[in-house]
Amino acid sequence: MKALRLFLPLTVLLIPASGAGVQAQSTSALRADRHELAVHESLRVRFDGRRKDAVARGDWPEEFDWFLVRVAGTQLNLAAPSAADPGSGSFELVLSRPGVTLLAADRKPRIEEVTPRELRAFLRRLTGPATLPADWQRGQGKRTLRVRRQESSKLLVRVVGDEGWLPNSATAQSKTGQRVEIRPLGDPTSVRLRTDMPLRVYVPNPEKAGTRVLAHHLASGRTQTFLTDREGTGYFTVDEPGVWLVEAHHALRLAEDPEADWEVHTATLTFEVPSWDPRELEEQGEQGR
Repeated sequence: MKALRLFLPLTVLLIPASGAGVQAQSTSALRADRHELAVHESLRVRFDGRRKDAVARGDWPEEFDWFLVRVAGTQLNLAAPSAADPGSGSFELVLSRPGVTLLAADRKPRIEEVTPRELRAFLRRLTGPATLPADWQRGQGKRTLRVRRQESSKLLVRVVGDEGWLPNSATAQSKTGQRVEIRPLGDPTSVRLRTDMPLRVYVPNPEKAGTRVLAHHLASGRTQTFLTDREGTGYFTVDEPGVWLVEAHHALRLAEDPEADWEVHTATLTFEVPSWDPRELEEQGEQGR
């Protein structure tokens, strides 16, 4: 398949992949085949679907409202990063600038049909109880409910140049302005183990407080959960290296929308915490001189 030559410079190569589609009432997150690579090497990116504790490969979305790549003070907006063939599950980027690289996507809104039982289970597990109306379980006697899904994803990877890995990147902490967003208030790709990682969550929650955030350590299967404060912020403890997936959701019941009964906003953030810290090696080198 012919590669597309884009500004940065950045090469995008769409790759067909098979896999089961994401089931209704799941969370899709932008994932990568690796989280550290050398400059000019390729990175394969995909969407994985998470339903409860199960993770499955999802189809590559047919449409996006926005897809961006940001690194070292530059940003590329991809107009239509869609696969050439239906069912393609990933695409490949050749990253030609060193530094922490942020990939972010706003998926095209979609309507899912679910049973009242499925919706109740989803909202109980993933949303803060204070953010839902007191009578949110009433009026759900229909056989199916129409739920509009608004999903935004972020992914951070480290691209190493000749100077090595430069930690504490401003790119990792920058705000994208996506429809919904989880913004780390530090660089999670270089955070020290056993420290807290503060986050700010941007969802359509007027009170800001009470949004439930779930931080999953994928290798161990353990999850930390917290509720945001009045500033929309909170934190979890980075107690293990490896890949972390953070998600936040906000649900709105729609009274007079002809297309949907509910709207669910979902933000995800994926990154890898390294098992070693280059700052410690630098400190050891200074002490040995």
